[in-house]
Amino acid sequence: MKWSKLKQRVEENFAPELAGRVNVRLTRYRRSHDQEQHGRIYIDGEVWFDACTFKTAIESLDTAERTTGIASWGIVHGDYGVEEDVKSRGFLEGYFFPKVLFSFLNTSIDNALKSDEPLMRILAVMDRRVGKRRLDKLLTCCPGNAPERKFIEMRLPPRQMATSIDTESVGT
Repeated sequence: MKWSKLKQRVEENFAPELAGRVNVRLTRYRRSHDQEQHGRIYIDGEVWFDACTFKTAIESLDTAERTTGIASWGIVHGDYGVEEDVKSRGFLEGYFFPKVLFSFLNTSIDNALKSDEPLMRILAVMDRRVGKRRLDKLLTCCPGNAPERKFIEMRLPPRQMATSIDTESVGT
């Protein structure tokens, strides 16, 4: 599927209140040494999600150094949980961005919300099939550092967000 059609189909699924506010972009640097692509989600002109191979690589090496004391690709790709940790914090290589967008179109909303892929969960949260009650439930069970949390908070009205925060503090 061509990028323009993929972008159009993904953006058509966004909730009505996000129409015109959310923009999905993919940039490919054709004349660079590796022709890397870079995927971003903009909301109101501000970058909210950035899929960049270089940022992911730097974060992977930093995480490997924090956990083992050695910044090495062997540790990043080894069995130390570095790749999973970096992925769970919302870092994604640029070349996976269009693949995740395409697979989102072919995934049920329930499976997208339960996905291990943070970008898949972000797209599901912005989908028109996810209502306010479900978003409220997601906000109460979503950890504070989850990449999709700020997207959930953006979709909920301020009054509803205050209610969710109050119920979280009552439970502690």
